[in-house]
Amino acid sequence: MPSKKILPDLLISILLVAPTLYYASRYVDFSIPPFEDAAMLMRYAQNLAGGHGIVWNIGEHPVDGATDFLFMAVSAAFIKLGLTVGQSVRGIGFASHLLTVLIVYWTNRRINNSNIPFSFLSGLYLAVGTGLSYVSAYFGTPFFALAVASTWTLGLLLIQREDQPFWLSLAFALSGLVTGLIRPEGVILASLMLLSVIFMRGLTNSISRIMIFGIMLFLAWAWRRIFPMEMGLLRIPVAESVL
Repeated sequence: MPSKKILPDLLISILLVAPTLYYASRYVDFSIPPFEDAAMLMRYAQNLAGGHGIVWNIGEHPVDGATDFLFMAVSAAFIKLGLTVGQSVRGIGFASHLLTVLIVYWTNRRINNSNIPFSFLSGLYLAVGTGLSYVSAYFGTPFFALAVASTWTLGLLLIQREDQPFWLSLAFALSGLVTGLIRPEGVILASLMLLSVIFMRGLTNSISRIMIFGIMLFLAWAWRRIFPMEMGLLRIPVAESVL
């Protein structure tokens, strides 16, 4: 990976954030109410933040419904810190969108060795794309997109780096785990990324990564067995201990 001066990339990063903020304030309608599915998740997050567990109605048994589990849990944590439901959900979404834009730029520059103009255009294309529409509608999609982009970036590093440090394999596995905890299909995406790494590096050179990835999946499975969290089954004591 060739050495590059970091100052131009930092300046371009600022130039990417600025038009994103301008576009959001000028062309995205943040006065709209939450879309139906988003409003449902916000209700679960609010009840979880209140220590009632993942329930639709306070006092009732947990029910299926919070499919974006980790997004709901993170939203509940910010609500617990004093933010409103809307501020929490939109704040996470907007921050995730900005970070994903920067990941696209830096991945193109530092991993794919693209030049500045094309890397900037790639980031700008995402910056003014549909991501902000999801933010305005209170969806957690940008949060999921950030996890997917982070996992694939780490996967690209595993493919390209000659040295294979343990921390990189662990970070890839943890990022894949986070992706799967945000949405169920994240497990499929992360597994396909692992297969890509195995294909490019060879099975023999990928044994350690497979083992680390497998351990992460096992821990997630074991956690679900101990604390039933499938969609709406997180119990009150767990919620209170996390928040």
